[in-house]
Amino acid sequence: LGRTLGALPLVECDDGEFRPAHQVYTRAEVRAMLGEGAYISISADSPMAKSVLDWLGTQSIPRPTDLVQRLRNLTKAPPTISTRLTIEVIFKFLVEQWPNFDKDVLESFASLRDIAWLPGRHNPARWYRPKEVYTVFRDYLFETQAEFLAVERELQNQASSVKFAEFLGLRSEPDTHQVVDHLLQCSQQGGSLSSQVYRYLDENRGDPAVDVLINQPCLLLSDGHYALPTRAYWSEHPFGAYRLQLGSEWRDYNRLLGKLGVRDKPEKADYIQVLLEIAQEFEEKKLLALDETTMAVIHRCWQGINNALQENDIDFTEEVKKLRSQRVVPNRKRVLIR
Repeated sequence: LGRTLGALPLVECDDGEFRPAHQVYTRAEVRAMLGEGAYISISADSPMAKSVLDWLGTQSIPRPTDLVQRLRNLTKAPPTISTRLTIEVIFKFLVEQWPNFDKDVLESFASLRDIAWLPGRHNPARWYRPKEVYTVFRDYLFETQAEFLAVERELQNQASSVKFAEFLGLRSEPDTHQVVDHLLQCSQQGGSLSSQVYRYLDENRGDPAVDVLINQPCLLLSDGHYALPTRAYWSEHPFGAYRLQLGSEWRDYNRLLGKLGVRDKPEKADYIQVLLEIAQEFEEKKLLALDETTMAVIHRCWQGINNALQENDIDFTEEVKKLRSQRVVPNRKRVLIR
C-alpha cells in the first residue's frame, strides 16, 4: 500500500506542487548536493508527519540514483569553483555515509568508478575518473608523474579507512618507473626532492626501472645540485671539487647507491678521468692559467697514476700512454701542455 500511495502526487513541496513521495526529500540540506531543483516536503515538521512521509517513501538523504545523476550533470562542463565545491560536499557525504549503506546501495554507486567526476590537483580544468588520479598519501614520491585527488587530505584519509577509496579504485602507491621518472625530472629541472624517494628506490632496487638512473645525475646535494653517483665515494678522495664524498646521511641507501656506481674509494682509472676532465675544462673555459687548488689536484692525480703503474697492469699502462696526446701536464706558468 505504501508503495502504491508513494507513487501518487500526495506530498506537498515547498514550491506549492504535489509530487510522488519517491521524488521528494524531507530535508532542505540535500540541495547542497542535489541543487535547487531538489523537491522538499513542507509537511515534515512533526514526528507523525515525518513517519507518514517516510512510510510513503520520502528520503532525508540523497537517493543513489539522484546523486549519480547530479554528478553526471555537474561534470558535463569543465570544473568551476562552484562545481568543485559541490563535488567535495558530495564526496564528503559519501565518505560519511559509506559505512551505513547496505550492499545493494553500495553497488548502486558502481558507475562512479567509471565516470569522470573527481577534481585533480595539477589540472583544475578537467574532471578525472578514479583510475586516473591518486590519493595524496605518497605524492612526494612521484609528484611530477601523476595527477592527485584534489579534496582535503583528511577526507581522503577517511575515504581510505571506510573503504570508499578502495571501492572507487583510487590508487595510492606509485610504480617504480614513476618514482624514477620523478627523480629524473627533478634533476633536469633542478627541483627539490624528498629523501623518501631514495628510501623507496633502495627498497625496490631490484626493479629494472631503477637501472635507468645509472650514469644519470640523480644525487641531490645540499647545495641543490644533482651529482652523478659514479663521481661519489664514501671515503675521502684526492680530487677536490671534481669528486665528492657522501655524508653519513646517505648510508641508509647504501645498496641502491652501490648499484648506481657509488664506491668506497677511488680506483686507478679515476686519476686518469679527473685529469682529462680538468684538461677539457681548461680548454672549454679558455683559462689563462690554473689556480693553486686545481694544480694540487693535478699533482695528486699524477702521483696516483705513478703509484698505480708500479702494479705493472698492462691495460692501465696503455691507458696512461693515451695521455701523451692530451694537454694534461702543467708547465711553470700553470698552463696545460702535452
